[in-house]
Amino acid sequence: MRELRLMLEGEVALYAISNEIALDLPDLSLEAQEELVELMADAAEYCGVERLCWHVTPRGYGALVRVYPPGEVDEAELSRRVALWYGDDAAEALVSAGVKERKKFVSLSKGYLKKMHSILEYARLFQPRFSRYSNRQHGRRGLVWRQRFRSYLLEDSPEVRTRFAGYLHTRPHGEPDTGVFSSLFLADSGDSSCRKAYRELTGMRSWESARSCLGEAVAEMAARVVRPSCGEVDDKKIESARKRSRRRQKKALLTDAAWMGFYDAYQTFVATNGSARFPKNAPHYDGLRYWVQMQRTYLKRGRLGTRRRELLESISFPVYVNGQRAPGDESPHAV
Repeated sequence: MRELRLMLEGEVALYAISNEIALDLPDLSLEAQEELVELMADAAEYCGVERLCWHVTPRGYGALVRVYPPGEVDEAELSRRVALWYGDDAAEALVSAGVKERKKFVSLSKGYLKKMHSILEYARLFQPRFSRYSNRQHGRRGLVWRQRFRSYLLEDSPEVRTRFAGYLHTRPHGEPDTGVFSSLFLADSGDSSCRKAYRELTGMRSWESARSCLGEAVAEMAARVVRPSCGEVDDKKIESARKRSRRRQKKALLTDAAWMGFYDAYQTFVATNGSARFPKNAPHYDGLRYWVQMQRTYLKRGRLGTRRRELLESISFPVYVNGQRAPGDESPHAV
């Protein structure tokens, strides 16, 4: 099973998030990196997420973000955010509904507000949009990101923030970040908002002290193979986050849209690799591997609906049902 995503709800939470593009894709061009930077910034403003530091490389992105609990968003602010992310037409429809159809306005508002103040929704906004952009640029279809995205719940202290900032600025190659598409580059270039963010991140009053502290963290983390400690978070909060994550994970995998997405991804995987065996040490297949395990279990226990069972049988899904090998499955497939 893939690692549970821990998310606190109803309070301020600090996360480190990152992702890389698929291994079979070429490096992102300068135009694509710039597009990703803009999408991450716009999505953060729409969601009400604070970015403390970030960077985009030819192979992916990393960011340290703080998520605040939901608060009151007045109609004018909601309309501005909707226009920023969904366009003027969507904002005009919202405003029009507020004047003429109050019930419709409430329904629309709930849908927009649901996507705010959540680290999960933040990544769900900019990653798919960038995938569509990238596929259009290359005239292709399919997955762009190597996995959903990694997120770590962190202790919100200067020490942990500084260590993780140094860690993110040395990924994915373990070398200090020298690219132009990063908050560190902008801060070094004199950007006042980025310098302010780094001062808060490190707990230092001056930019010079903050830069020195960050430089030490970057030098230390460049030599690390594994990520640093996430710090201390209250055990009760962690356990509560785990329970919500388990419920969310199971529910997500059972929806029709998610199920068909994994079904298509599984067919693509088998066609590409010529086998249903998942390679070892391939964390980007963890989600698909877990889905396959779930389908095997549900088939054996008779818990799959008729339509899903027929779809799996149509591709000779490799599973033992009632002690017998599935149709067309001439050899065991290890997952």
